[in-house]
Amino acid sequence: MVKHNLIYRYFAKIKERRRQFALIQMFGGILEYYDLFSLGFLFLYLLQVYSGHKLLVHGLAMITLTSYLFRPTGYKLCIWLTHHFTRKQIVHINSISMIVSLSSIALIDIDEDHIYITLMLILLTRVIHGIAFGMKTQANLAYIRYKYPNKKHFAIMNVILGGQFGLSAAIIMNKLIINHFSIEQMTWAWRIPFLASGIVSIILYYFRLVLYTPNSEIKDRLTYLPINTIAMQNKAKIIPALLIASARGTITFTIFLVFPGTLYWRLGWSSSQIANIMLIPTIINTVITWQLKYSRIKQQLRPGYLISGLICLFPLSQYLKYAMSINNTTLIIVSISIIAVINGFLFIAIPRFLEQLFPEKTKLESMVFIHNYEYFGFNLLRGSFLLLAATVFNLPLSLPVYLDLLIYSMWAFLFMAIVAIYSLQKRTLGHAAD
Repeated sequence: MVKHNLIYRYFAKIKERRRQFALIQMFGGILEYYDLFSLGFLFLYLLQVYSGHKLLVHGLAMITLTSYLFRPTGYKLCIWLTHHFTRKQIVHINSISMIVSLSSIALIDIDEDHIYITLMLILLTRVIHGIAFGMKTQANLAYIRYKYPNKKHFAIMNVILGGQFGLSAAIIMNKLIINHFSIEQMTWAWRIPFLASGIVSIILYYFRLVLYTPNSEIKDRLTYLPINTIAMQNKAKIIPALLIASARGTITFTIFLVFPGTLYWRLGWSSSQIANIMLIPTIINTVITWQLKYSRIKQQLRPGYLISGLICLFPLSQYLKYAMSINNTTLIIVSISIIAVINGFLFIAIPRFLEQLFPEKTKLESMVFIHNYEYFGFNLLRGSFLLLAATVFNLPLSLPVYLDLLIYSMWAFLFMAIVAIYSLQKRTLGHAAD
């Protein structure tokens, strides 16, 4: 009874401080990035199981990002449910669908003789994931607009920091599993990260119920247009902003998912070696992000800082390519760590710069729209490069060719981001002169 009273008073204190939406946003960001980077761990394991179908597994690793394409379906489904169910019932439906999408991968049986069935089931869980998180986003934005109209910046900050914590948690979890379980035990141990994400989603479900405050006016807010429709009101800025955000997605995805896969697939590193090395850039990235604190960057962020950071990545990525081509562990660690420092800055600075571009009325929707697609473009381009190389030009995917395709696709988005920043700056100065 005493413990129950303590828990009740704790949540009552949270309500008094009006921090409930911050907790939900933070947990949502943690779940999203934890789930994304846990998939990287799964595909490393799949490369071991399906060693004869490595290109197929590599292709599915890119296809899984299509879950973001189903988020607009989640937006519209949330609006439709609003006209037929109460807000609390929507919380139940959305939370249960999130739990299913996050933890159901752990129930899939990975069988060498049924590779296509396994991969299709994984893809199905990603479709459910996209719809479920789309529903959550649409509902959360409506809640923030009604309950905390003056804390949009704070809401964006919580999602960003939650994402960084989720990324770090996934890398640390993967390292612990790889270092503490044998190859034989990995036949069931690979499920642990996804069961953990299911547990975290249950905690989020509990938070949403405990902190639920009935109010019919919030339901009216959910009848607004889908997020994508509102965001596209800023069409002139949304496309260059998406290119800039894609640079951040490119760097983060490359460091924490693509390079580990390359070290295993192309260089023959063990999973334990990869887990140990990836812990270093993870800690650096997290520390830099946390020190910047995002909300402390209150002044106008100069575009020159972003351009300088992006330009530095050209020689650094080339240096990393050289280190991987000669398989030098020390050089690989040093180059990835330096890139992680710049990524830690860009992880915070790019969203802050983009946030300044949009009017208050559509700021949240525009930032969410950009966030949904920042990883998709890079992987679509990289996948196209690999497909053209392997089929049209009939190039053997040797290590040098593969690294060239990887680095050049990364450079393409870095270059487009620099051009986009310059064009937005020029347009802003032109408006100021008028």
